[in-house]
Amino acid sequence: MNTLGVSLADALVELWHTDAYGDYPPLRASIKTKQNGSFGISTVLPGHNQGYRARHIHFVISHPTHRQLVTRIFFKGDVNMAEAPYPELAVFVEEGYIDEQPVLFADVEFVLLAQ
Repeated sequence: MNTLGVSLADALVELWHTDAYGDYPPLRASIKTKQNGSFGISTVLPGHNQGYRARHIHFVISHPTHRQLVTRIFFKGDVNMAEAPYPELAVFVEEGYIDEQPVLFADVEFVLLAQ
């Protein structure tokens, strides 16, 4: 997490999304950013909610000295991307392995505005 190139430690990152089948109730998580402003999560790739909605993850990011950010990210290549209200927020997903298990990776950078 950074703002104007400065890392932002201890920002609260809250996120939620559907399960792999596109069903709610959502999978939820909250995490604080590290000293270098980074955070990491491990979750499933959200499914297509109602069968037609683009896969996405909701984020609410808060810090006492900055304006709250409420946003979503989408995934490039999603067959339902035309439905996404903000296709420019789509992130590239890479395939990789952890302990010989296939996984997907995505990097996202959020910028918070000072109050």
